[in-house]
Parts: sequence; structure tokens; C-alpha cells
Amino acid sequence: MIIFMMIQTKLSLRSSVAVLLGCVMLLGCEPVESGVDGIGEDKVVAAMSEVVLPDYLPKELVEAIDAETAEVVKAVRPHKALYDIELVSAKNGSQILDISGQMLYELRPACDGWVTNHHFKLDYQYADGISFAAKSDFSTFERYDGTEMTFLSHRGREGQVIEAAQGVVLKGESDAVRVEFQKPEPRTELLPANTLFPVDHSLGIMRNIKDGQRFVNDLVFDGSDETLAYEINTFIGDPVSEEALRANLAEGHEIIGEEAESLLSSPGHRLRMAFFDNAGRMEQPDYEMSFTLLENNLVSDMVVEYSDFSVRQSLKAVEALDWPDCGSEITEEGQ
Repeated sequence: MIIFMMIQTKLSLRSSVAVLLGCVMLLGCEPVESGVDGIGEDKVVAAMSEVVLPDYLPKELVEAIDAETAEVVKAVRPHKALYDIELVSAKNGSQILDISGQMLYELRPACDGWVTNHHFKLDYQYADGISFAAKSDFSTFERYDGTEMTFLSHRGREGQVIEAAQGVVLKGESDAVRVEFQKPEPRTELLPANTLFPVDHSLGIMRNIKDGQRFVNDLVFDGSDETLAYEINTFIGDPVSEEALRANLAEGHEIIGEEAESLLSSPGHRLRMAFFDNAGRMEQPDYEMSFTLLENNLVSDMVVEYSDFSVRQSLKAVEALDWPDCGSEITEEGQ
């Protein structure tokens, strides 16, 4: 999801907003974590009885979420989105002359978990005359109850696979999250217990938007490469009008079907994120990104800023998808 796609928008360029201290100093806001805890079971049950959920939501999803997350999930819409990618700027001394291509993103919930797919095709041109075509594929599956995530990624250049990652991440009752890699070589790594998966992180950001929070700090593992986890600082900006949103769509964009057209009418906010390699404990972010996130989880536009260049990702085409037909015990009346 949000952010799934957002972490994966590293564009296979490298495995890499300042710490956004201005939020704390100027706005007086305190960083919070996206994860929800400290809520008594009796309060969750009472709150859930008041939440009206669509009957098409999978039973396992309904049973796994609390009332606050349920309000967010109600607005989520499965979809496919195609984005144009282009170089925005390059600093003096950068060897990159041009980057162009496309990314196809898919959010397709299953009966027992969230499925995301990302497909990148990019062309690079360098100052020394070198140019090449790169392809990257990345897929994840997250169980709705948050106990397990599987991941698979391949990066290639000129038809040759140059990097691959595959494995499973397990959360249990212990104080650590276990990452079991099968590729590039078998090994096991441990992460802090508060590590989030991408979709869970996305839903948490959306909860904080609803709660009026302005600054969020989380630790996220996405499995797109060998980076064990990213510390992500998120600044939540102002709402975005539909007019402003449509102004940033790619030229010649295509909206497939009436349902997809309604996706662009969803409320949205501007966000800015800074990504820090948790293993390196860096003071400066590996990269930053600014984007518009809609309430239905569609990202309409994005700018990714690296140390020596920036790229823009603009929505070219979008298609709404259906939720899986696997039943739910929750009806429109919430019974």
C-alpha cells in the first residue's frame, strides 16, 4: 500500500527532510508511532460494535482490526495504478543526465492478507555516455493479523538479474521480529518488536491523519532489498483539493472505468517522509519523498529526492479493482 509503494519507489537506484525537527520546534507537535496499543479489549469490542463495515470485507481482515483501523479500512480501495517517472533535477557533479520510465503498482487484497505488486521499467543515461535499461519486480504478502509477511524482489539490467531477495518475516510473542532470508543466501536476522510491515505502516499513517497528528516516527521492514529496516519520519501536511490533485496527473492520463474516476474524488493530504537506514544510524536521511496520499490509499503524485538528483512519479492510469469474494461476518448494519 502507502506506503508500500512509497518505500519501493527507491526505483532500484540505490539502497538508501532532514529529521523534520522543524515540526517539533515550530509546530509544537510530538512524534507518535503508527502502531496502536494500550487499548483495553473491552473498549475495542465496544468500539467495534459501533463501526459499520461493508459486507465485502474478508472475514479474516474484520477479525484482525480494531475500531480505529476499521474506520481507515472502510475507505481503502484495491486498484492498479501506472505512473510515469522522469528526472526532475540533478545537482552539479552528478553523473546522471536523464532517467525515464514507468512503474505499475497493484494493491489486491486476498482472503487472508494484503498483496502488493510493483513493476519498474527505467532507462538511465549518464554523462560518460553510458546508458542502460533496468527492470525491477517486487511483491509482498502480509497477513491481516500482522503475524507474517513474505517478500520477493528481482532487479535486472539489460535482461540480466543482478540482485534478488526472498524470505519471510515472522512476528510472535517474543521481543523480536524474525526475518528469514532464502535469497540472496539463507540467513536469519532479528529486528525490534515494534517493526512494522509496509501495509500496517500505511494504515497507521492514515489513522494518524484522521487523528490530526502532524509528525509520526516508525520502524519499517519492506523486504525490497537487504536493508533490514528503515526508520521513517513522516510529516503530515495540509489537505489537498481535487483540483490541485488533478493538476499534478501525468499528461494524457487515463482513468479506466467510472469507479476509477471516483478514486480521484477521495480526500487527500500532502505528506513528506525521510528514510533512514536503521542499521547505519545515520543523522541524514538516505532519501526523502513528498507525495499526495488519498484516503482510499491511492498515491496521485510523488517526488523522490536523493543526495544528487530527484525524480517525479506522476499518475498515468488507474483502474479500480474488486475486493475478493470470500465472505464476512460483518453486514452493512454492523451485525
